[in-house]
Amino acid sequence: MRIAVFGVGAVGGQWAARFLRVGIPVSLIARGANLAAIRERGLTLISGTDEWCSRPYCTDDPAQIGSQDVVIVAVKTPSLPSVVTQLAPLLRDDTQIIFAMNGVPWWFLDGLSCDPPEQLRSSLDPEGTLRRVIGSQRAVGCSIISGGELVAPGVVRSDTPRHNKIVLGKPDGNTPSILSEFVGLTARAGYHVTLTSDIRGEMWPKLMTHSCRPLICGLTNMTTRQLANDPELLVIVAKIFRELIALGTRLGLSFAFDLDKVIAHKPDGEHLSSFVQDMAAGRPPELSSGILAMRNIAHAMGVDAPILNIVSALITARVASRRLDAIAKG
Repeated sequence: MRIAVFGVGAVGGQWAARFLRVGIPVSLIARGANLAAIRERGLTLISGTDEWCSRPYCTDDPAQIGSQDVVIVAVKTPSLPSVVTQLAPLLRDDTQIIFAMNGVPWWFLDGLSCDPPEQLRSSLDPEGTLRRVIGSQRAVGCSIISGGELVAPGVVRSDTPRHNKIVLGKPDGNTPSILSEFVGLTARAGYHVTLTSDIRGEMWPKLMTHSCRPLICGLTNMTTRQLANDPELLVIVAKIFRELIALGTRLGLSFAFDLDKVIAHKPDGEHLSSFVQDMAAGRPPELSSGILAMRNIAHAMGVDAPILNIVSALITARVASRRLDAIAKG
């Protein structure tokens, strides 16, 4: 099976490294310092007390590796519009593209029984480039729980060495043979992986979490563990979750979410969410496909979400303020 990983950060790098460790060949597409480091020293994954290095083929030109059976796209959502046209050399009609990314994907509102407004659906792919280049027949939804960080170019650390879970599924509920084979390889690489015919329902709890906890951490500069142990902030978290539960219900989604259990959970370690990592590194955080998309969907569907509105306004202002500070400094 021909597999490529486009974006070798915390998610893509870990997925690729785990495949390579068990002898599954993967081609990598990276750029800048990450590309240079992987070419020179290989790709290193640190997981708990284990550390291993592989020497994969890595390029910044997708045309050099050609068409693939499966492409894992693991870039930050602000980068997706600028890289989507680069995917073309990797594609056949039956290529499966797994979007291992945060945020509401461009296809998520298609075909729902509640019939969201066309303008709302189009807002997730404003230029229509994703539909035109990729097409719904190639898209694979992905819900991934696998904390990690790109700690240096070519070096990925897993913050959840024993808790790596992936759920995959096609928007139309079908299961092509290529995807079934890929799931078997992912399990062999050490992930707990399942296929679902209802990927939207599986993704919704992760979308809820991505639109809640990381934003509060972004406003407070807290780790996820610090937030989980702050009772006053957890009141705000719970209120946002209730609003998003109501939104998921309004969209007609079937999903499992135990609010009391989620609020009571105390994570191990001092993990910084990818949103906080991006802010600290001066990278554009994932706002438009995350909390802002959820806010817009709530507005369009007539779901009252006052706390979501407040937090989205605050985090948007904080991100803008940090950007202005960065410009002023240099």
